Amino acid sequence: VSFIVLSTILFATVFRVFERSLGPLFVYLKRWAHPLVRVTVGVCLVSFGIAGKLYGTEIDFADLFGPLNSTMQGLLIIGGGATVAGIGVRTVSIFSIAIYLYAATVFGSYVLTYTDHLGGYILLLMLGAGSWSLENLLHRGHMSPSLRSHLQIFVPMAFPIMRMLFGFGIMFAA
Repeated sequence: VSFIVLSTILFATVFRVFERSLGPLFVYLKRWAHPLVRVTVGVCLVSFGIAGKLYGTEIDFADLFGPLNSTMQGLLIIGGGATVAGIGVRTVSIFSIAIYLYAATVFGSYVLTYTDHLGGYILLLMLGAGSWSLENLLHRGHMSPSLRSHLQIFVPMAFPIMRMLFGFGIMFAA
């Protein structure tokens, strides 16, 4: 425990120095964060659908979905492709969160190892497709001003929530 505490303090200090010195670069790279999350989540969903396994090779679709195995594979491939393109991202995020919660009911606390995926889904639910997406290009996916104002409350929390869930998943897996 002492080693973990000391190494955490050491790395937090070292990375803070790097963060300050690389500040201008991080500000430039920050604009790429949302599209990278969207593409990463989309590619993950496509790979889950192709492999027929959720979260890499861990959870077999046949064990999770039974006779709906092939249907779920197709839906994940289509949803992942749509997410990469930036179409219907919030809908796919809700679907992905529902799959995560269903997997948690079936496999219990083991699924907490994959909270990093949940963080990406929640971020995309909060932020949507973003400016570099087909939804934005085609002027689709715009929501009512009242719904947009309700979601604006969560926008500043999207990346911190994703980072916390990513860290939780790593700690839980260890």
